[in-house]
Amino acid sequence: MKHKHYLFPVVALLMLSACETATTPPNNPITVVPSTRTLFLANEGSYGSNNSSLDAILFHHDSTGYDTILNHGVLTGMGEANDILIAGNRVIVLDEYSNAIHIVDADSLRPEAVIPMGTDGPNKMALIGPNLLMVTRRNQTSAAIIDLTSNTIVDTIGLGEPSIAVAVLNNKAFLTGGTYGGTGHLHVIDLSTRHQIASNTLLSGPERAVADSTSGQIVIASDGIYQTVAGRIYWVNATTNALVDSANAVNDSATITFTTGGRVSLIENGTLLALDNVNHSIGAPILLSSKTVYFEGYYDAATNAYYMGNAGNFVNAGTLDAYNASTAALEWSRPTGIAPGHFAFYH
Repeated sequence: MKHKHYLFPVVALLMLSACETATTPPNNPITVVPSTRTLFLANEGSYGSNNSSLDAILFHHDSTGYDTILNHGVLTGMGEANDILIAGNRVIVLDEYSNAIHIVDADSLRPEAVIPMGTDGPNKMALIGPNLLMVTRRNQTSAAIIDLTSNTIVDTIGLGEPSIAVAVLNNKAFLTGGTYGGTGHLHVIDLSTRHQIASNTLLSGPERAVADSTSGQIVIASDGIYQTVAGRIYWVNATTNALVDSANAVNDSATITFTTGGRVSLIENGTLLALDNVNHSIGAPILLSSKTVYFEGYYDAATNAYYMGNAGNFVNAGTLDAYNASTAALEWSRPTGIAPGHFAFYH
C-alpha cells in the first residue's frame, strides 16, 4: 500500500501480539482436491486492522478449459500481508504490520509455522537459495537472512539505512534502502560473499524492485515525494550493476508499481501499461477495462493471463480479475479479501 507511515514505536507491543492472531479458523470450509495449479493471493487488508488474509484459487484443467475453486481465509487475522512467495511445497507470507512470517503447506492449505520478527518491520523478501530467505526490514539498518529449515535468522546484511525492497538475479541481491522524504539508495550484494559490491543513489521511497531476466535487468520504482517530486522508474544492468536509464511518472501524485511473474509491466495510477525494458520506454494501456483501481498484478505465462488485484476503496472486499494477455479481454473475476495485492503460483 502506498504512502504509509512506517515508524511504529508506540504500537510495538501491539504488533508483537498481533502476529499470534493469524490463523485458519477450524470451521473454515477449505477445499483441497487434485488441481493443475494453485494461485495464492495475499490480501493486504485495511492497514493495521488485523483483517489481512490469504486466499487460494485452485485451477482445474480438462477438455473444456480451466475452471477454479476459491478458498477464502486460508489465513486470517494478519496485520498486513505485504509479500508472498513459494519455497518448495510451502507458501511464505510476510506480514509487515504484525512483524511475522507465516508458512503454509501449499498442498493441505494449512498453517505450518510462524517466524517472529521482533519489531523489525519486515517489508519484502526473496529466495537466495533453496532454504534461504532474504527479508528487508524497515526498522533495522540491515536485511535479514532466514534459514527455512530452522525458521531462524542466521545472518544479516548491513546497509547503514532501513532496507525496503529486494530482487535477485545473477547470484546478486539488489536491495533498496532509505526513508520517506530522504534519499534512497540501491545496494548490490554479492550472494557468494554477502558483501556489498556496488551502490547507487535513488529518489525517496524505492518501494519496488523486480528482476527482469529476459532483459537481464532489475527494474525499480521510487515513489518520490508525494505531490512534490514525481516518482521514477529505474533500469539497472544486472551484470554491470549500473543504473542505465530512468523515466518519470506522469505526475507528482502518481502511484507506480509493477506486475510480478514472467513479465514486468507498469501499473500507474491503477492502469496497466506496457513497459519496454529493452528500450526503456512506457507504452500504451494493456487492458480493455474501465476499472482504474488496480494497484498490484501478476503475469502468468502458463495461462497467458494478467491477474489484477482490484482493491476498491481498501476497506471492503475486492476482486481478482483475470485478463487474456493477447486479447485484453476479461476472462473471469473472483471475490477476494480487502486489497488483493500479492500473488504466487504453486506448480
